[in-house]
Amino acid sequence: GGESSSGGASSNSGGASSQEKDGRIKYANNIYVFKEGKLKVALKDEDAINGVYLINRNSKEGLVTVENITNEFVTNAKVSLYFRDKKVKIQNRWEGGKPICKFVIYTNRNEVYAIEQADLNSKIYETDKLYLTDDILNAAEEEIRKDILKAFNICKESGVDLLQCGNRLYQRTPKEWKKFIEEYGESEYIKNINIEVEVEFGKQI
Repeated sequence: GGESSSGGASSNSGGASSQEKDGRIKYANNIYVFKEGKLKVALKDEDAINGVYLINRNSKEGLVTVENITNEFVTNAKVSLYFRDKKVKIQNRWEGGKPICKFVIYTNRNEVYAIEQADLNSKIYETDKLYLTDDILNAAEEEIRKDILKAFNICKESGVDLLQCGNRLYQRTPKEWKKFIEEYGESEYIKNINIEVEVEFGKQI
């Protein structure tokens, strides 16, 4: 089955559960990814590490930073979006004999955590918060997608199934999976799996 080839990941310290007093999540820890008990990848890229925490179904919080935001409140701002109650759902489909795993991330209790390098419009002083405008949310979704894909593709190049797509496909679509493995093999299957990432933002606080 697919289980024998899936990868596992561990952090060299607290990871997403390690928080400073102000609640900001620290993403500076390297992540070591194993396959069949052997170290295959050391994720040191900050964006890729963030991507692992964002896609982690056990992590309920997340932080993403976007740049060059200009709207009625700010100009050329760097904005950090912090969210809670994160949930990740997975959908699978097959196209041309190859699987696509779609990860849908749901967030709630979203808030602007920080604004940097900004020229502030006077309108921002008329409200008690910077509203999460469409430009911020669109940029945040693209950043989340980019970080997750970066982590996935780094591991994919080393033959590691970081997100354990193989396990899920084996369990949910065994007939298709059997044909797929017969064609591509247990050791190389991950190189023929693609993923999609979608984000649905909930309420702002």
